[in-house]
Amino acid sequence: MKIRLLLTLVGLAISYALPTFAQQQNTPDPKLREECIALDKNFDGGFINGDAAALAAFYAEDAVIVSPDTGPIYGRDAIGKRFVDMFKKIHFSKHMSQLEQYSPHVIGTAGNEV
Repeated sequence: MKIRLLLTLVGLAISYALPTFAQQQNTPDPKLREECIALDKNFDGGFINGDAAALAAFYAEDAVIVSPDTGPIYGRDAIGKRFVDMFKKIHFSKHMSQLEQYSPHVIGTAGNEV
């Protein structure tokens, strides 16, 4: 009876401990992080300088932005027009994007990363 109880407790302890070892570590990829920081600086510069064309260049030709006030905006040209209209009304003197502490992580396996 005591051996069964002991084996059950050991089995439970192992089953709770294994998922802890399988978790992803909280160390971001340094090269990818530097690239994201550079991307953020360029994006912020577009806002500070009011450069709608530079901001629109961040989007794909067939990109879609869903805005709560205007609904979906389709295509890079329309997104650029949206930025032009916004910069007529608003001037940003400071715009700062900031990555999370443990961001970014590479998710996936070789050839299938995000």
